[in-house]
Amino acid sequence: RFVKPNGDGALLIFTNFEDILQWARKVDKLCDDYNQDCIINKRPDIYQMFSKKIIHLGEVQFAEGYDPIALAVNQTFKIEKDFGMVSMGITDSVKNVIIPRLNSGELSHTEIKKIILQGETELRPIWDIGY
Repeated sequence: RFVKPNGDGALLIFTNFEDILQWARKVDKLCDDYNQDCIINKRPDIYQMFSKKIIHLGEVQFAEGYDPIALAVNQTFKIEKDFGMVSMGITDSVKNVIIPRLNSGELSHTEIKKIILQGETELRPIWDIGY
């Protein structure tokens, strides 16, 4: 569910990880198709598109219709730059939920660094996920 734009990004809410993976693959394909068109039509690299996906886990409530009020949303917006150029970045809470997919080899994961999320006191890793 699309919730709202945020600068050059957008906030979407999903109810399960499989939906996130399907959406991410579609976004990647759209970017790849567009970039291939840029190459064919000799457009400069500045026109090419790439997507960075940051996945976090938390409860979200809505005020006045569609305005999200949630610590998880604030945390996500504040840590986005910590991920650098990743195809899909996740927080440690997400990693704990998708461990079966990681252990099966369906997804790979690499630790990026440790951070402290807003409202927390403990350093926890953030991850880059290969899908």
